[in-house]
Amino acid sequence: MQTNFSKTAIGKKGESIALSHLEAKGYVLVVKNYRFSRFEIDLIVEKNGILVFVEVKSGGEKFGNPIFRVSQTKMKNLLIASENFITENPKFSEHIFRLDVVVVIFKNNSYFIEHYENAFSGKAD
Repeated sequence: MQTNFSKTAIGKKGESIALSHLEAKGYVLVVKNYRFSRFEIDLIVEKNGILVFVEVKSGGEKFGNPIFRVSQTKMKNLLIASENFITENPKFSEHIFRLDVVVVIFKNNSYFIEHYENAFSGKAD
């Protein structure tokens, strides 16, 4: 990937690639870029009665694996936003849910994907 892309453009490209990857694995998009207060969930997908809240991290490999940019604070914020989504959308209240991270690492004119299922769990306080 060219280095002159903005951080936002790389992020959006990563989200698009992550969504295509998840759809190829049988996930169905529920919501993209869900916002609650100052929090955002990149993708919310569903498969086999499991609602999955997905944080997408993308970047070039020279900066290391983007998974390391998912901080404790980000995890807590995702939990808060996911709990709010379920509250706002009671039709999902009986679903099992989990929080995943999809990493898209760009290298030259290609990329590779790592999908961390159930990357973290817990209850936001």
